[in-house]
Amino acid sequence: MTTTGAHPGRVARGSVAEWVFDARGHHPNPYTDVVVAAEFRGPGGQVRSIEGFYDGQRFRVRFSPDEEGTWQVRVVSRPHDDGLCLEDAFEVLPGTGGPARVAPGTGWGFTDARGRPLFVLGDTAYHLFGMAHCGADVAGYLRRRREQGFDLVRVRVPVSPFHPPNGHNDWQTRSCWPWGGSPQHPLFDRFDAAWFATVDRVVAEASRIGIGLELVVEGWGTEFPFNARGTFTAEWEDLWLRHLVARYDAWDSVWIWTLMNEYEFYPDGVPRYDRVADLWALRMARRLKQLAPHGKAVAVHNGPPGPPFAERFAVDPGAIDAVMVQSWGSHDAREGWLATGLETRIGELLDGWRGSALLSEYGYERNPAPEFLYRAGGGPLFDMGPYYLTALVAALGPVRRVSAVGSRPGTAAPSVPAPGRAPGSTSPCRPTSRRCWSSPAAARPPRSSASNPRSCGSGSSRSPAPTPPSSCPTPTTSTGPPGSRTAAPPARSRPPARRPAAASASWTWPGRSAPASRTGPPANSPCTSSP
Repeated sequence: MTTTGAHPGRVARGSVAEWVFDARGHHPNPYTDVVVAAEFRGPGGQVRSIEGFYDGQRFRVRFSPDEEGTWQVRVVSRPHDDGLCLEDAFEVLPGTGGPARVAPGTGWGFTDARGRPLFVLGDTAYHLFGMAHCGADVAGYLRRRREQGFDLVRVRVPVSPFHPPNGHNDWQTRSCWPWGGSPQHPLFDRFDAAWFATVDRVVAEASRIGIGLELVVEGWGTEFPFNARGTFTAEWEDLWLRHLVARYDAWDSVWIWTLMNEYEFYPDGVPRYDRVADLWALRMARRLKQLAPHGKAVAVHNGPPGPPFAERFAVDPGAIDAVMVQSWGSHDAREGWLATGLETRIGELLDGWRGSALLSEYGYERNPAPEFLYRAGGGPLFDMGPYYLTALVAALGPVRRVSAVGSRPGTAAPSVPAPGRAPGSTSPCRPTSRRCWSSPAAARPPRSSASNPRSCGSGSSRSPAPTPPSSCPTPTTSTGPPGSRTAAPPARSRPPARRPAAASASWTWPGRSAPASRTGPPANSPCTSSP
């Protein structure tokens, strides 16, 4: 919700109030030649400060009050301009708006606007603003995600026209360069008014829909201008940061400020861990908190391997509020398809970390080439299965057992299948996978190949595929101490969902020993076969 006007008199708590000003003096470059600063004093005596910004025609100040009652506002400009000054009061009425907050040690590390623990389910749409700028139905996408239960979308403010190694964004039908000039002749002392008008519209739409945004301040460090610090100097970087904070920090749809995607690429775009990147992140985090009065989370997103986050930021532990964790597990040809070591690596990164954390990129599916998805013995389901299984484990909690199932019997599978081959299957067909959140009340047997559209063959005349004993253990439920298991009988119908007490869980892939048990939020639904 936004309250606009030259001088709004009444504002709902948690909404965005906006004051609009017209300069009377002459300012050759309003982006750099004048500073508008606002100070807000609340009924409890608290003082909040934020800068205004120039939108290409007028100056604006945006602020979101968090307490009901009478507030005082004072706006000044440097140098002085009679049109850019104000002393006034406004009334804050009851409201329910507000962003999610970091809350280390509480629930999953985040709380909603009412202070309740929040489990964040997010999606990534890096080029959301660019897609809107080029005419895509971004509002429809945001509504769809919200209806599906998503809370957060990761978005880059600067948009790239290219993704390595050969991903040209053909949907870009107009320039998405956010500064003046062009990438070939950049003018970092000003901003593109049309681009930021689009960003304004999307941020406001996200607020209306009720979905949060993680705003990535600087795109991949491999890209211009973030890999060219001799051109994109610290002065231009600070102007960029000030403009973004002044323009978007007040919005309840902005939950997280992430300083850079894969921040270790600072300062030259080379993919390696360097201590200087940590120092840059700490400096930028403190600067952002100095500018931003609304208490939004300041985060980093990692890329290349490096030490634990607690070690990286130990010299200033309060600067970074949250880490957006990236870890793929193994990258090699032998085990990369399974993202082996993923949980271990995440645990290493978060060892000793006292802030909040979100798993924003983890356990990627192995897609070395598009044709791999349709190669005999590979296929989309198995190729992406480990990634989605890992995501489901993280989202739903302990798992009794997970097994991979070939669509027809074959020779015994090795302990680690070759890339593109299914465990226990030598036939040229896409294998199925099976994931099982078993309960003592029910478990569902695997579907036959006849009823599974991703299995070889089709139609009811196909006989059900028997299960290879070496690769498909019977679903079991634990009814005793660790190591004691009894088989759960198949059930014909699903019981109603319920939430039992948390229990330890483990899962085993064919030919592998089970990892150590983990505890977490419970999940109690019957076994399901993949579609």
